[in-house]
This record gives sequence, C-alpha cells and structure tokens, in this order.
Amino acid sequence: MTSTISPALFYFFAVILVASALGMAVSRNLFRTALLMLVTFASVAGIYASMHEKFLAVAQLLVYVGAITILIIFGIMLTKSYGVRTLTNPFAKTAVGGGVVAAALCFVVSMCIRLLPALPAGTIAVPSIYRIGISLFGVHILATELAAVLLLVAMIGALMITEKGDDAK
Repeated sequence: MTSTISPALFYFFAVILVASALGMAVSRNLFRTALLMLVTFASVAGIYASMHEKFLAVAQLLVYVGAITILIIFGIMLTKSYGVRTLTNPFAKTAVGGGVVAAALCFVVSMCIRLLPALPAGTIAVPSIYRIGISLFGVHILATELAAVLLLVAMIGALMITEKGDDAK
C-alpha cells in the first residue's frame, strides 16, 4: 500500500492546520483556543487518513481529539477562569522574536536535510493493526490496564482537587 496523497487534499488540510494553529496562538479566549486545538488535531488526522495510514488517523482521533482535547476542555470548564472572556496573551509582544526563531529553525532543518545522507530505498516492515492489537491486549495487557487505571486515578484526583477548592471558598 502506498502512502501517496493528492496535492490538493494535502493543501486543503495544511491550510486548515496552519490557520487553526495560528488562531490558537493569537486567541484570547481560552475555550476557543481549545476548540481550535481540536480542529488542528483533526486536520492532522485528515492528512493521515488521506495517506491511507488508517492506524495513525484513528490513533490521532482517539488520543488527541477524543482524549486530550476533551480533557483540556473539561479542565477549562471546571476552573473558575472559564467565565473570563478576554485573557491576556503574553506572547503577543514577542511575535517578531518568534518569527526570527522560526526562521532560524527552518534554516537549521533545511541544512540538516541537505547535509545528512539519504536512507537507501527499500521496504520497511510495518506491523499491522492486528499485530499491534494482539501485542497490546495479549502480551502487554498488564501495562495497558495499569495505564488505564492510572488515568482514571488522575481524573478522580483532579476532580477531588477541584471540589476541595470550591468548598474552601
């Protein structure tokens, strides 16, 4: 299976990705920033899906869109700062410095790409989704279950801390 993508589809998702990432950087509304992060993660999943990388697309949707973004939105809604409509953006005054750093980073990455030798062409053994599932829920079931319990305990702890903060006031 080849990982080709049509240029029009790539540019469609790339424009959405860059626009939502820039919107996240300049937004003053915390809730809107979280929603723009959801759009950013979903457009990355769209790029993966259009490249026929089904596992990466589903993992991106489940982990980032489905779990992390929703957890951040719950965190925003559970705090008292949700009602604050306009927040100050500490990075608004450093846009020029950020542009210089971004240009320097692009220069360093382009130099590394030019100077490093290319990998030889060949096939790379990629495990199938079936093998990954067997590994996670067969051989590594204890680690998977411990991670699930750890996330559950962290969520309950965060809710208890939030509730204690409400009782103190």
